[in-house]
Amino acid sequence: MPMAGLLAQISRLATTFAGALIGVVAAMVFLVPVPWASAGPTTEPSPAGCNALLFGGQWYCSGTMAGVKATAYGTGKRVVIKSVTVTARSTTSVTVGAWVAQSCQPGNYCGATLKLETLTVTWTAADRPGPGDVINLFGATRTGSLTPAGYQKLAYCPIEWC
Repeated sequence: MPMAGLLAQISRLATTFAGALIGVVAAMVFLVPVPWASAGPTTEPSPAGCNALLFGGQWYCSGTMAGVKATAYGTGKRVVIKSVTVTARSTTSVTVGAWVAQSCQPGNYCGATLKLETLTVTWTAADRPGPGDVINLFGATRTGSLTPAGYQKLAYCPIEWC
C-alpha cells in the first residue's frame, strides 16, 4: 500500500475512534449519577442572595470557615463550606482545613503568604469523612462553629499536597 493511502486510512481510523470516544464520554456524563444530587423534592426554593447548594432536600448557602467561626451568618442557618480538606478525625470530631491567602502590602513579594485555616466540628456519627478527603461540608451554624448535617466527598488529597 502506498504511504499516502496508509496515512489516509490511519487518519480515518483515528477520526472514527475519536468520535466514538467522545460519544462514550458524553453518554457517561448523562448516565453516571451525580453524588450530590438531591434524592427528594426540595422543601423550599433556593435562598435569595446566596450561592446555594442542594443537599438532602435542603438548600445550604455557601460560607467560609472564618465566617462560621465568627458567627457571621447567625445561628441555626444552613451553610456549606466548599472544597475543604479533612486534616484530622477523632471519635468525637472532624477538623477541616484550607489554604487561604493572607494580605500582602503593595510593593512586597508575597509568594509564601498562604496560611492553613482550620475548623473543628463535633461529629460522632459513624459516617464521617477521613483525613485527606476533600469535601463540601454541610451543616447548621451555632456560635463559633456548625453542627454537621453531612458531606459530599469531592476527591482525596492530603492537605500537605493540596
